[in-house]
Amino acid sequence: MATTNGIFEIVYRDYNGQDSSVKLRTQTISAANFDAHAVLVTNLLNALADVLIGVPQTYDVGNEVVNSVAPPDDPTAQRELAWKIFFHNGTTFLSPQTSQIPCPALTLLDPNDRKNAEIGDADDVDNFVSKFQAYVISPGGNAPVIDEIELKGRNL
Repeated sequence: MATTNGIFEIVYRDYNGQDSSVKLRTQTISAANFDAHAVLVTNLLNALADVLIGVPQTYDVGNEVVNSVAPPDDPTAQRELAWKIFFHNGTTFLSPQTSQIPCPALTLLDPNDRKNAEIGDADDVDNFVSKFQAYVISPGGNAPVIDEIELKGRNL
């Protein structure tokens, strides 16, 4: 029997008014897990707000869609920059996976490893890692383990 998964999709707007989306695989929403699912979504949205400076425009989870219209005030909020999240399936250790989220907060770069977000600082990045790992599932259907969060720029 095939396993189905839920999808969490959020669109961020950058300073120039351009949108960029993030799509993550989640557990399927059911009547049995609806309340727990709502808490996990809220936790992830709050954690994303702490590591990004883009403004969420819409997010679509289950049957809820939220819309906004204002672009961010910070000119460094650019969709051409992104946090690239490297993670793996924490149970079966299948091939590594990646996901990208736009408009990273550059102040969270590790001063000792300047291309990566500072994991292990017991602050916003660690909170994001915790919420991501609690809500998102890997392609193998298990909880992911984040290995690294790297700053990426688009080649122009």
